[in-house]
Amino acid sequence: MKKLNTAILIGSLSIAGSGITQGNELVDYVGGGVAIQDIDGFGDGLALVLNAGKNMSNVHENFSLEGEFTYTLDSPEFKSGGFSMEADILTLAGYGVFILPLNDQFNLKGRAGLLYWDADIDSNFGAAGSDSEIELSFGFGAEYVLNDSMKIALDYTIIESDISHIGLGIKVGL
Repeated sequence: MKKLNTAILIGSLSIAGSGITQGNELVDYVGGGVAIQDIDGFGDGLALVLNAGKNMSNVHENFSLEGEFTYTLDSPEFKSGGFSMEADILTLAGYGVFILPLNDQFNLKGRAGLLYWDADIDSNFGAAGSDSEIELSFGFGAEYVLNDSMKIALDYTIIESDISHIGLGIKVGL
C-alpha cells in the first residue's frame, strides 16, 4: 500500500508541477533537505524534503508557488513499557509563498496551502493502522542568501494540529 501511495503522490506532484508553468520554464528553483518530524507523544523522526517553485512576479515580485514532497527516513517512535509504535508520514503539498527580504542576505517567508498527508503506524504487537487527510497547512521560515542562485532555508511547517516539521535545506535557482 505504501508503494502505491508513493507512486500516486509522485505522479500527482508531476501533474501539479505542470500546472505552475509560467512562460517557458517549468520551475525557477528546486530544493532539498531534511526535517525533524514532531508528532505529539512520539519521539522525533527524520524526513526527506524535496521542493520546487515558480516565481509569480506577475502577481507580486516576492510571491511564488511551491510544491513540496516529504517522506519519513527515520520513523518517530512511541514507547511505553514493552509497547512501541512507529509512524511513517508522507506529504504532498502546494503552497503560496511570500518572501520578505530584510537585506541582501536574509529573507523571511510565510506560506500557506493545501497538503495531503498519509501516515502508516505499526506496533510491536502486530497492530497497524493508516490514516490520510487533505488539510490546510501553514509555515514560516528564513533564508540565508549564499549567492544569486543558492540559499540555505530553515522552515517550520504545521502539517496537522499535532504534527509539524522543522526543516533545513538548500534552494538552488535554475
